[in-house]
Amino acid sequence: MTNCRSFDAQIGSDHKLVIANLKMRLRSGVRPTENLKYDTNKLADYDTRQMYEDEVEKKEHSDRRSGKLGSHVVKHTKRYTNSSQ
Repeated sequence: MTNCRSFDAQIGSDHKLVIANLKMRLRSGVRPTENLKYDTNKLADYDTRQMYEDEVEKKEHSDRRSGKLGSHVVKHTKRYTNSSQ
């Protein structure tokens, strides 16, 4: 804060008028992290694919109960799950 001044109000009040100059530095936003590349070749193994599907289903179920998952996401998830079988 620079150049801070106060003045008496000329209207018969005990309040003071304050004028100040502020100098602020804005932080840059959160930088995006590096994109992760998943090894989708591992999904060819039945056990790995089954473990992945169970984790996705568990996450989807908890999101659906908490209301975080939109109906359009559920529709697309079901479509992709059915097409992979």
